[in-house]
Amino acid sequence: MLGRVLKDLFAPRNEPRPGEAAFEAGVVALQAGNHAAAAEHFAGALRADPEHVHAHHFAGEVALQSGRYREALPHFEEACRLDPTHAPYPFKCAVTHLRLGGIY
Repeated sequence: MLGRVLKDLFAPRNEPRPGEAAFEAGVVALQAGNHAAAAEHFAGALRADPEHVHAHHFAGEVALQSGRYREALPHFEEACRLDPTHAPYPFKCAVTHLRLGGIY
C-alpha cells in the first residue's frame, strides 16, 4: 500500500490516474440519480485501477442505495483495506452488515 501511496504522491500532475475519467463520469451519473450508469462507470474505473479507493466507496454506495447489500459489502471492505483511517469506510461496512441482518 505504501508503494501505491508514494506512486500517487509523486505521479506527474498532468497525467490522470488510471480510471479517473470513468470514476468522474460515475460521480456525475450518481449525482443525476442514474444508478445503473454510475455502477457501470465505477466498474470501469475499477477495471482500470483495482485499488481506486474512491471508486470502491462509490460502487459500494450505489449498490447500498439500490438495496444490493451483498454487492456493496466487498467494495466497502476493500475501501477499508486500502484506507483504514478514513472513518466513512468502516461505518459503511457496519451499515451494510446491519442491512444484511447482522455482523458476520
